[in-house]
Amino acid sequence: MVKFCALCGKSESKLIENLCLPCYFKREIIHSVFNVRVSLCPFCLSYRFKGKWFKPNSTLLNEIIEEIAERSIEINLPPEFKGNATFKIPQEQFRFKEGNIRLTLTVYYEEPGLALEEYATAFFKLKFVTCPSCTKVRKEPKEAILQFRSFDGNVDARLRKEILSIVEKETRLKGVSHKVEDKKTGFDVKLSSQSLARSIAQRMKEMFKADLKETFKIKGMKDGKKGILSISVRLPPESAASIKTNGETNAKRNF
Repeated sequence: MVKFCALCGKSESKLIENLCLPCYFKREIIHSVFNVRVSLCPFCLSYRFKGKWFKPNSTLLNEIIEEIAERSIEINLPPEFKGNATFKIPQEQFRFKEGNIRLTLTVYYEEPGLALEEYATAFFKLKFVTCPSCTKVRKEPKEAILQFRSFDGNVDARLRKEILSIVEKETRLKGVSHKVEDKKTGFDVKLSSQSLARSIAQRMKEMFKADLKETFKIKGMKDGKKGILSISVRLPPESAASIKTNGETNAKRNF
């Protein structure tokens, strides 16, 4: 006996509640409203799920929310559905803010011979919480200072931008906190890692032929050998010119 879907009228051998699989999936999804509570670290974008912190696989906010959705949202489908559901969020929908956020999810379902797509509504209750790793880093005392100065006056603006881009990248990769302070003839970078400060200073020496000088100041008798490492990074006049030269060389190679 031929069976027909009550909605689309197609003849199907497999029906669920008189509906074919696509029509059943559509009915279930469009009538579903998903609620997700999530704690997100505003510094490293880690998120907490069921009391455990996870590092996201992406740095894009919409992809992180999709990852959270896949962990948090359960779609209960009958055993006739053998595949898995995934979620996508249009990037322009998401705004990085705390509170209740209403999103339209695109729900994709795939199994051999069957691919379905439908829209669903989800309410995300987003709360900013500093994760344990970032809490630890941000509470660490400043252990090192890189003092960037020029032999011939103020540090060139292009050179300053290049140096800070390197500092930003290195501190982010190593999970080290840092702070930039402008001075009359240059700028200081305070870091929570002496080893990274030495590494960055050595890189400045190799890249810009900077002159390095280290000093160490003990914080107090109770701290023993604990103290603040200061590294003077003196930049020669040709440092700024080397940025332009390197940029032109790279442009020629790309061409």
